[in-house]
This record gives sequence, C-alpha cells and structure tokens, in this order.
Amino acid sequence: MPSAGPLRPSTRPLSSLSVLPPIADEPAYTDGWSEWPPIPPPVPFPHLPAHTDTTCCPSSFLSPVHLFAPPPSAPIASPSSPRSRLSASKGGNKQTTTAVAPRVDPNINVSVRKQIRFAKLKKELAKAAVAADRPRVATPKRFGKKPSKDALVEDVERRRARRAGESGELWLNGEGIPVVFVDGYNVVNNWDATEGLMQRGELSKAREVLRMFAGTYGVRRGHIVKLVWDAHGLDEEPRITRWSRHLEEIFAAGEADEYIIRQTGQLATDNPERDCIVVSDDKEVLYRTVGAAGLEHLSWLNTHTFVREMEVARGQDILMRERRIDRKLRQLEKTKPLLFSERKSSVQRREKERKAALMRKIDQRLQSPSPPPRRSIEEQIAALDDLMRQTGEADGDGA
Repeated sequence: MPSAGPLRPSTRPLSSLSVLPPIADEPAYTDGWSEWPPIPPPVPFPHLPAHTDTTCCPSSFLSPVHLFAPPPSAPIASPSSPRSRLSASKGGNKQTTTAVAPRVDPNINVSVRKQIRFAKLKKELAKAAVAADRPRVATPKRFGKKPSKDALVEDVERRRARRAGESGELWLNGEGIPVVFVDGYNVVNNWDATEGLMQRGELSKAREVLRMFAGTYGVRRGHIVKLVWDAHGLDEEPRITRWSRHLEEIFAAGEADEYIIRQTGQLATDNPERDCIVVSDDKEVLYRTVGAAGLEHLSWLNTHTFVREMEVARGQDILMRERRIDRKLRQLEKTKPLLFSERKSSVQRREKERKAALMRKIDQRLQSPSPPPRRSIEEQIAALDDLMRQTGEADGDGA
C-alpha cells in the first residue's frame, strides 16, 4: 500500500471533519488530493479494556475529532435575547455579547420555588456584606422606660427651683436652704492654716483662704454661707459682697457677734421654719442667738468642727475634679491618640526634670559642710562663766 505522505493542515470547515455527511453546497477540495484520507479507527485507552458495544457508546465517540467539536447542548445567546448584555468597545463598532445566567433553570433537579428562594437569600447576603463594610454610627442607648411629658415638666420645674434657691433636695426641714453665719476672725484665729498669717498681720490672705474653703463647703453641702467680719464702725451700713450663690462676705458696721444675733432673730421672724447654723466659739453669742431665734431650727458648730467639715468638702471637690480630668483624658486618648501621647510625654518629661532638680539639691546639701553642732544651755552657761572668769582675772592683773 503506498504511503499517504506527510499530513498538511486542512482548510476545510470543521463540519466536514465530523461524522455527519458533508454539506451539499460545500465546494470541492482541489489541492491535489482526490479525496480526504479516511479517519483512523478509534484507539482504546491503554488502562481500559476494549469496548466494542456500540449500542451505548458509538465507535466514533472516541474519535479525536469529537475532542474539538463544541458540545451539542451549549446554548449560544443571541443579541436579541432579553437575558444577554451588549457592550461596545470605545475604539470601534465591535460588540461583544455576554450571556447572563438565568434566575431559574428548569433543567436542574430543584423546584422553581426553592430556586427563587435561594436567589432572594443570595441578594440579602450581598446587601448584608455591603452594609458590614460601612462605618457604624454610635447611637445613644436609652435604659428604662421613656419618661412621660408630665415627668419632663416636673424635672424642668425642679431644676428651675434649684437654680432659684428653693430646691427641696437641699432642705433640712422642708422650708428653704439653710443659712450658715460664720464669725470670720474667730475661725481664722483657731485654724492652723491661717493662724500663722494672722500672727504676721496678713489679714487679707487669711480672709481669702477662709473664703475659698467656705465657698467649697457651701457648694458641697448646699448651704448659704455668710462670712461676717468685724469692721469696728468704719461704715454706718454693712458692706455685703456676694461671691456666688452659696457664699456672701459681710463687713459689719460694728461687731460681728451683734450682726449675727440680729440677723438670726430677723430670720426667725421672717421664716420661722428655716434652718440656721451659727459657727462661733463664743458662748455669749450662743445664748443670745438661742434667745433671739429659739432652739427649734437653730444649730451650733464650734470652729474646730466647722474647719473639719470645710476640709472634707475641699477634699471631695478635689477628688471630683480629678475624676473629671481623668474622664476627659480617657476620652482624649480614644479620640485623639497622637495629641494624648504628646501631652503624656510632656508631663512625664516635666516630672522627670523636677525629680532630677530635687536630687541635685539633696546632693548639694549632703556635700556642703555641716554646721557645728548646737551646744546645750548648760554648756553655754559654763562657757559664759569661763569667759567672765577670764575677763575678771585679766582685770585683776591689769590693776
């Protein structure tokens, strides 16, 4: 049998290579061959036994031609299909058709209702994924029931009454804010913080210290504190200075005791149910105020008790301020970490410099020569006797 020679690439259409008969209108092949060589028989796979049953698998199934032929069930979307998408390129008039998968496929073993349900679930999951990427906005949480309109109105009225000085939360007996009359010079002369200032004659500084502590006491206890000072008749009328809603400073025209006794009696006459507190160590003031105002709504505090109450109120005020500062620093650390780190580093640097300066002072004191020890009184008397004896002997020798 003559050899067929080397095979050359074919220019015939793909339809002529299939097992189907050639198309009638196909032009004849005129390249020197009388006819296309026959297709070789199928070659079985080496790891499988020979399969000759053509009823379930035709002999042409394993032909190499079928490896290149498109599957008969692959749908080709047409441009007029409603589920297709046409996209035109920017450079020319070329159009590409992209097939979109249908929402419901009747060829799978799943009911149409379940397919629609799965499609809706997929859309919900896609929306949830998009919403998860968005930044969440913090909304304030409300605990408990929403207050009614009447409760809100009552709260506003209660706040207004508190600002006006008529709040029931600050009452002792329900008839007004307590008034505290303080004999100023009696307190500053018996207080360790101001006793040294009074001895040096710095009366203005002593009054300022007492004014600061008394103002804090009035705010923390909810009382109206009236500091009364002796003016010794400098003015015919008392000079009243109101520093805040809880603190008043009064320079009486005469003695402070007389002014306190007169004001407590007038307060008992105008409002008998209002509480009154007198701060003084003078027993005469106590007896006279009791006679003028009565015992029912009059309280008495000595200077030591009042000083202790002022110091406790001052400590509470400092603690509240420190907590407020810590809360602001924690908020600053969350919102502006860079600014917080810079502030923290500057504070640490200043604290380190302060400690270094203190250690330098301590080293200088340790290195400096210590002063001579102080002699006792007996040693000083003995040294003085020796000096007088030596002086007497020198005078006798000179005579």
